[in-house]
Amino acid sequence: MPMDINIEKQLLYPLEFIPIGKSKIWGGDYLANNLQKPFSSTELIGESWEISDIDNDESIVKYGALKGKSLRDIIKAYGYENIVGKKLDGSNIFPLLIKYIEANDNLSIQVHPNDEYAMKHYNSYGKTEMWVVVDAKENAKLLIGLDNNVTKEQLKKAIDNKEDIKHLFNYIDIKTNDIIYVPAGRVHAILDGAVIAEIQQSSDITFRLYDWDRVDDNGVSRQLHISESFDVINEIDNEPLMLKEEYKTIDTYQIANIIKNNYFDVSKISIKKNGIYKSFTENTFEIIMVLSGSIIIESNGYKCEINRGSTILMSASLGQYMIKNINLENALFLSIKR
Repeated sequence: MPMDINIEKQLLYPLEFIPIGKSKIWGGDYLANNLQKPFSSTELIGESWEISDIDNDESIVKYGALKGKSLRDIIKAYGYENIVGKKLDGSNIFPLLIKYIEANDNLSIQVHPNDEYAMKHYNSYGKTEMWVVVDAKENAKLLIGLDNNVTKEQLKKAIDNKEDIKHLFNYIDIKTNDIIYVPAGRVHAILDGAVIAEIQQSSDITFRLYDWDRVDDNGVSRQLHISESFDVINEIDNEPLMLKEEYKTIDTYQIANIIKNNYFDVSKISIKKNGIYKSFTENTFEIIMVLSGSIIIESNGYKCEINRGSTILMSASLGQYMIKNINLENALFLSIKR
């Protein structure tokens, strides 16, 4: 049943949500100062959850007829197919969690479970994710996977013997706009100097292998999850590390289809000044993450201007919409579907 307004007026406009800030020991002030997130620049904020249906962290609509409503309440009130699209499994939750992450220090070396393990032990999705580098300091790196010829058994032995394990991993250089794929089971860490946009399954399950010997103000280390990590590490993994961009030009914009799998369908789109990108939602939602520039989204008489750092959800029932670039330079954004 409708909440309070006709469904046509409620759902047929682009939805922007209030960012959810996550204080982290490795966070900083980039998200507040450079992506205009409504966080205190004096607090160490490591993550901005842009679209979330995680328990106790449900996104709340920022503007329009649905202002103040949670994403979960909207899905319940209007039906999964109207908001998310055709179900691919038995779940009624939104399938993705969208974030910005700032690493002002190294994140823990960690790994995430696949769907089978997560469902069996946590009644949750697993956590396959991908990253787009929004900004990177000079010489910034990421830790992705085990180093060449290092086995899962060798890593476990080194940990059991309390040896230094930092040299057992693969490190890659990064720059702005690089795209990295992190399937469930791949050991990884975002390192100091990286700001990324993260697209992942709707899950908050993280197993820490190593936390750089950090302690809090009381001298207490964060919990590690050694047994669980080795349950899910997948060293035999032919999935790529870096995802390629191969653009094709269509009128006044270029589009690169980055990845399409069981979890997300992601493209990167660059629009020239005064350019127009037209699309429509059909049987699925679409998320727009603006990486650079400013754009105007128009749909069903609704018009909004959004800038770098903004994230917008188009419901599956939205229909046609149009994006215009109003910047002096190219506007760059991600299109995320399922």
